[in-house]
Amino acid sequence: VVFSPRLQYSIAPYWNKDIVFRLAAGYYRQPPFYREMRDFEGGLNTDLRAQSSLHLIAGMDWNLLFWGRPFKFIMEGYYKDLWDVVAYDLDNVRLRYYATNDTRAQVVGADFRLSGEFIPGTQSWFNLSLLSAREDVTFDERGDIRRPSDQRVTFSFFFEDHLPNDPSIRVNIRTLFGSGLPYGPPNSPQFRQALSSASRYVRSDIGFSKIFSIKRQSGKRSLESVWVGLEVLNLFGVDNNISFTWVPDFSGLQFAVPNSLSQRFFNLRTVLRY
Repeated sequence: VVFSPRLQYSIAPYWNKDIVFRLAAGYYRQPPFYREMRDFEGGLNTDLRAQSSLHLIAGMDWNLLFWGRPFKFIMEGYYKDLWDVVAYDLDNVRLRYYATNDTRAQVVGADFRLSGEFIPGTQSWFNLSLLSAREDVTFDERGDIRRPSDQRVTFSFFFEDHLPNDPSIRVNIRTLFGSGLPYGPPNSPQFRQALSSASRYVRSDIGFSKIFSIKRQSGKRSLESVWVGLEVLNLFGVDNNISFTWVPDFSGLQFAVPNSLSQRFFNLRTVLRY
């Protein structure tokens, strides 16, 4: 039995500006799953305690007007204190847990988002996230190190435009940048999360769409419009690494061989509206 109380408070001051401030706090306990109970040798620790954390969050929602059009700016900062954490390593694409509650961690970060009609009649947005996630485990005697989820900076945006004389023809660009996640050679506690430079993520997509309107027949259920879209995913063919396969040589040294995601992908979609 676990108990996880949460509290949230919002206030909208009597200002000329449409702003809502939010404060939230929560105590979370997550009972362990089977994979967290299973250690590297396959044994089960059925005495594993629930991972616990205290969350503190402060945020702001601001509805505003630019160039006579609606926009929304969202800002949120958070702090998380975690204890009885079950540490894990990433081996290729597999999560391997240590099945013990001997880790304490802290997470702090901030998110920013601006969305609205940069072009009349369209919706675009820009996101920026800052994060620091660190943990201290007892078995490596290294003190505070980066957690496997410690992605310091993430930036993304989606921008849409249309032809001035024909809003039914549109183009959108979506870009994502993520700084490197930490990683290290398997079965080497002294080098856990020691590397990160080769794991950053960069991707840009572009999409084109057209809406074909169809004259409806009165009194009958008929086809109203056809939306056709073509997307080019990972437009520039960037070689992003999803994981690393570690290959040892005769002397015991290990070399990281990157496993890459698909380079470029084409996606065609059609939506029929009745």
